[in-house]
Amino acid sequence: MGGEQVPLTALFVLIIGGPEADDYSVGYLAQVCLGMVVGLLVNLLILPPLAIGTAVDRLTSFRGTLATHLSDIGVA
Repeated sequence: MGGEQVPLTALFVLIIGGPEADDYSVGYLAQVCLGMVVGLLVNLLILPPLAIGTAVDRLTSFRGTLATHLSDIGVA
């Protein structure tokens, strides 16, 4: 959880939970855990596409440009 999420959750528990804050906090915790499990399952079962092809192309281009510049510096 982010640093701002903890105080916000505590505020929800106090304001919305009211006299039944214990039940609300357990329900909120269950909802957060379910969201985490669903998120992990989606990432594991439906693999997100990795965008490394573009990075490899850019690095290859950079290496070529760098080699040209270094070669020019060596000649100078």
